[in-house]
Amino acid sequence: SSYNLFYGSGFANVYITGRDTVLINGQFHPTPNEFTITSLTDETFYGAEINNNNLYMYNIHVPFEDGIQLKTENINVLLDGDVTISKSGSQNFIYSGKINIIDGKFYDNQGNMYEDMSGNIFLSPDENASHLDIHSITTINTSIIDVSILGNPNNPVTHFNDNEGRYNQTELLSMLAFGNKEITNDPSQIQDFITNYFENQVERNISHNTPLDEFQFSTSG
Repeated sequence: SSYNLFYGSGFANVYITGRDTVLINGQFHPTPNEFTITSLTDETFYGAEINNNNLYMYNIHVPFEDGIQLKTENINVLLDGDVTISKSGSQNFIYSGKINIIDGKFYDNQGNMYEDMSGNIFLSPDENASHLDIHSITTINTSIIDVSILGNPNNPVTHFNDNEGRYNQTELLSMLAFGNKEITNDPSQIQDFITNYFENQVERNISHNTPLDEFQFSTSG
């Protein structure tokens, strides 16, 4: 069962060996353009519950150079790349390899659309060594805004650039979040903003680009 995380077809060669320690090694090659990931949520993997006395170790190579699709409620992207998925016992899955974003678009929960996506994601077993470099464009009041998301996937930095020079970073952030270029002090607007937008990045940008010395959102969202 995919637990509604993906659907499609592919070719697999998987070898299972061992007794107390069970080694699961092999390759899964998704069928080009016929494999779709439908969720990015962190779901529980139930395979290790078959026998809690055994140690299960996974190492699965997943090449998808010919393209797969990522399609969720707010993302529709074509990807290719080469990733290895590994896991030992009860630890989390570890991903290593490279993912290329060929094209696509995504929506934030404020209704802004980002399109013409491209870039790369480098995944390392050491999360601190992982890196992403993603670019897209969005439109604000007829201005084309270049959007770049760079750095570690757990703590990326987002840059906005108005090619026509009409708005600065602070104005662009406020317009994307609130629909106007004035920084608001309304607590309800701020909470709605953080619930739906780039949490860590917004905190850093507001603190850096406004007279506020410290800015931190606190929400249960």
